[in-house]
Amino acid sequence: MGTRWTVPTPLTWASLIRRKSWELRWSHCCAQTNHDEAASDRLALPIRLQRVRSAHLRTLQNPTYPKPANRMTMERIDASDRGTVALAHISGLGGYVVPFGGVVAPILMMIAADDGSQAERAAKQALALNVFVFIMGLLLVISSFTIVLIPVAIGCGIILGLLALGLPIYGLVKAMSGEFCRYPFVGSFAE
Repeated sequence: MGTRWTVPTPLTWASLIRRKSWELRWSHCCAQTNHDEAASDRLALPIRLQRVRSAHLRTLQNPTYPKPANRMTMERIDASDRGTVALAHISGLGGYVVPFGGVVAPILMMIAADDGSQAERAAKQALALNVFVFIMGLLLVISSFTIVLIPVAIGCGIILGLLALGLPIYGLVKAMSGEFCRYPFVGSFAE
């Protein structure tokens, strides 16, 4: 097996020069007629170590990283189911029209949809999102009783409100384009 010749980079110049000097000393020692075995072993050890180090340096300079897994794979929705999945996503916004509509509408969608269908999964996500928003809203109201946490509660409340409005609309748009989306935080919990 031949040696692979590559152009050394600046990081390996020093190790290359050191290795060549050791190889010259070792070959000079072996070329003598009355060479000492211990001396040749002493000189051969640094050469082996240097080869290991230079191989390690090459792997550090040209690292190979594993390809990351694609966690955002989108599941396709059939053309006939797009409307029901979109309605299931938007049913979570029913609470802004009718009191408790954000809970009742997804439950009705889950009852009407087939078991294990994408519409049922979208309705479960909408229901889980509304329950999550309700619980977080209660925690924010409780935390706003202390003067120190009022600015934090206001900021988190604004973010929570934007998520409660934005995620169902995002799910609606994705469903109409034929892709099933999963809400962050509550999507995996709902399924």
